Amino acid sequence: MFENSVFGVTITPDAPNGKGRVAIDNVGVQYGLDALQGGAITPEQFTDLNAKVGGIDIDGNFVAQRTAADPAALEILYATGRVNSATGAADIPEIDDRTRGQGDDTGFHPAVHSFSYRARLDKANGNHDNQVIWLSRDDVLPPSQFDLMRQWLDALAADTSAAPQGEKVRRARPASLADTCFMAGGVRADLTCNGTWRHYGTPRLAAGAPLSLDVVKCRLKPLARADYGDVTFSDAQWAQLQAAFPTGVCDYSQPGVSQHPPKARWLTFADGPGGRALGPAPAAAEIAAGGVSGSVPATLALTLGAPAGFGAFAPGVEKDYTASTTADVVSTAGDAALRVSEPGRLINGAFALPEPLRVELSKASWTAPVSHDRVAITFRQHIGAGDALRTGTYATRLTFTLSTTMP
Repeated sequence: MFENSVFGVTITPDAPNGKGRVAIDNVGVQYGLDALQGGAITPEQFTDLNAKVGGIDIDGNFVAQRTAADPAALEILYATGRVNSATGAADIPEIDDRTRGQGDDTGFHPAVHSFSYRARLDKANGNHDNQVIWLSRDDVLPPSQFDLMRQWLDALAADTSAAPQGEKVRRARPASLADTCFMAGGVRADLTCNGTWRHYGTPRLAAGAPLSLDVVKCRLKPLARADYGDVTFSDAQWAQLQAAFPTGVCDYSQPGVSQHPPKARWLTFADGPGGRALGPAPAAAEIAAGGVSGSVPATLALTLGAPAGFGAFAPGVEKDYTASTTADVVSTAGDAALRVSEPGRLINGAFALPEPLRVELSKASWTAPVSHDRVAITFRQHIGAGDALRTGTYATRLTFTLSTTMP
């Protein structure tokens, strides 16, 4: 629905209520041109490929004929910035992060687009001072781009505040930020990763398109044998090429059809296809610093669950008994520790069990504030077959202490 709002619809025999306008095109694209000129494929293979490549329809189905873009869709495509021309990016610091395996061209957004976007920056602005590309190999963890971006933005803000009013400030990226391939052993290499990596291409690049990949529908030139240099086509092959390219082949020395900068940076499509500018961005007449605060009282809270019980001990039977309860810990301190007093032995009047009671805590220390952290407390008591047991209840009192050295 969003794309229909951008491009509008066109009526077709199979869609009387309209379908989105086609904004893709491969008329005149010479697939495999670089491979032909490099000797990787033969003239026969090149001819056969381009005679049979076909295209896709608006629903993504393969069709025998090549795909021709809707002229209105092409105009809207560039006017609304669907193809990012980079004309509005000269003053926007950017770190293009393709680390941790994102540079291997295995996903939906291959790494070549980092470099095609850079080509658009160079084309629109004369440089790419605002862009850094990061790669990594062997799953190496790069530095925090957020910390470095903050340094870049802070430096830019400082330059802006020091500049005369109304003067535009543009700051090159800091020296600490550069194109880098992070490799094992702390090695920082160039964007070839010391000759071990390069991005893949695309079918359009292999057909002679510029690295900027910003030509959606190419302008055409006549098919000419002289354009193929030393490549020789038979008369039958040439006739097949003429049939495949009846209107000519792509001339990438010219801008694409309808290619021009966007009409505005911010658009609304409330009025329908094509969009219109939203108008000037809101401006702050005055900026004042303010703040709000709140305090936290020093708190150490320890709450024990229900009293634990072993149940009935069986005289004359060797067995390990287990009982449990929980403790709930709340601490606002920088650290905290939970301790339990020496448990000793369970006592029944004047009688005590031969084996001492054991107490285990699932957690006994914290290095940061916690809220309602649940601690499991396990009690263990061993009864031997020869232990003499007195009728009644064996019990003891324990003291649990939550303390801190950093209130």
